[in-house]
Amino acid sequence: MAVRMAKISAVELKNCVKHGLWGSNNSLSKWQIKDMLILYADRKLAAVAEVTGEAFMDDLPVWGNGLFPYRIPVIFKYVLEPDNMIPFDSEIIGTLIDEWGLNYGWGIVAKRPMSEESSKKLIEKIAKKGGK
Repeated sequence: MAVRMAKISAVELKNCVKHGLWGSNNSLSKWQIKDMLILYADRKLAAVAEVTGEAFMDDLPVWGNGLFPYRIPVIFKYVLEPDNMIPFDSEIIGTLIDEWGLNYGWGIVAKRPMSEESSKKLIEKIAKKGGK
């Protein structure tokens, strides 16, 4: 099981939850059922989703900020309300730096799989806040 992290707006997060989809402009063919996705919005941890099906392509508009034709079905394990999202603090940033170095943003942009240790820390922070 791989765990990845991605940036999203709070508005588009609602669309992902509503449609049970994650979309990208890049192929998701390496993603597998049971993989996890940690989402953050406005530099705050926001949600955790689990991949539930195979990747596919579709040109049906779902999101207001782009087509994102490469898609994968997900179920959201945790979704925090905007006022309950977890701001990036020194512990979160430290976890990301430990994972990908000072240029950790590239690890997020590339959706590089995270180590079990790092992903567990971030998922547990979100789980403690509840949501869904």
